[in-house]
Amino acid sequence: MLLIGLLSLGLAVAQGTPQNYENIGSRTLSHYTLTGKVKQVKECMEYWGCEVMSFNEYGIETKYLKSRKFIKDEQGILIFETTSGPEYSPNLKEYFQDGHLLRTEGIDVANPGQTYVNDYVYSGDLLKSVDYKISSKEGERVLRSDIMVYTNGILNMIETSAEDGSKGRLIIDQGRFLTKKFDFRYPNPIETYTYTFDDKGNWIKQIIDGELEITREITYY
Repeated sequence: MLLIGLLSLGLAVAQGTPQNYENIGSRTLSHYTLTGKVKQVKECMEYWGCEVMSFNEYGIETKYLKSRKFIKDEQGILIFETTSGPEYSPNLKEYFQDGHLLRTEGIDVANPGQTYVNDYVYSGDLLKSVDYKISSKEGERVLRSDIMVYTNGILNMIETSAEDGSKGRLIIDQGRFLTKKFDFRYPNPIETYTYTFDDKGNWIKQIIDGELEITREITYY
């Protein structure tokens, strides 16, 4: 789910400096490749169980909002911090300007010293996602980097690279749906993704190489 989540993280919906902070966030419908007036999603993965996510009227995930705190306004840039549990990282910071998400920074609680940074353009589209490992002995190391490639403003590919030298490419359909995963060592995709959609255009089944992997039950407002 994390990989899919990287495809379209957090388009803020407010214009101008918000009075109601519940209308901006990085955990949006687009983060989960959802559109429309979604109220709740029950997402189930084989061997991993199910997760239920609820969204407010602005399309922001409610559980995440409850644990987020406004830190300060730094020359027009609003800074928030989320501090509850491993699901969102105890040190997740978000930066917004005029209601648009600019940057997120977080620490992986399962791997001390490991942090990630996501940078966005003003429209809210993700530009790149980088995972770092920081230690007193080795300094800063780049563990993984994902670069988003857009055509006419629509995401169609993600180029990936890792510290071990591996490289890959993810093919995106309609700016939202992961369809093929390539390893640069091989000419053919190493994974192929297909979907079943509901009448609102949201996927309710994800199939990888012919095997059903994820199902969704979606409730709308």
